[in-house]
Amino acid sequence: MSSSNSRVSSTAYPYQETLERLRREFDILPQDMLKGIMGELDKLYLMVGKDSEEIIKAGRLKIDPSRHKTSLDGSPLPLAPTEFKLLTFLARNRGKVFTREELLEKVWGYEYLGDTRTVDVHIRRLRKKVEEDPNHPSCLITVRGAGYKLE
Repeated sequence: MSSSNSRVSSTAYPYQETLERLRREFDILPQDMLKGIMGELDKLYLMVGKDSEEIIKAGRLKIDPSRHKTSLDGSPLPLAPTEFKLLTFLARNRGKVFTREELLEKVWGYEYLGDTRTVDVHIRRLRKKVEEDPNHPSCLITVRGAGYKLE
């Protein structure tokens, strides 16, 4: 969005309120176009965060999106860029179940054309880093037949 022509200021409205306002103002657009716009806004939000001072806490995890830092029980937790984006997204939506396709759309981008199993690979890598017992996860949960969530 151009700042000079923007009808909605990102600083004037919190993220969710901005999305709702956009949905109301642009409800005349075709649904697929609106979905694409909302997807792009979600990706932008994921990259910049709600607030430059936002710290996300999820159990033993602490994520600082603006500084691209993660810690587990107070110790630094090095993550690959996509692992960081995936963990940040799940932490911001803690408890909500996402399908592989939804995660691909929200984290990788809707234009991602790879195999949906890439989500499984990244979840497995994250589990090795954040779970006490990756074979019996208590944080990054698989909801059989539905998807993944962060507890």
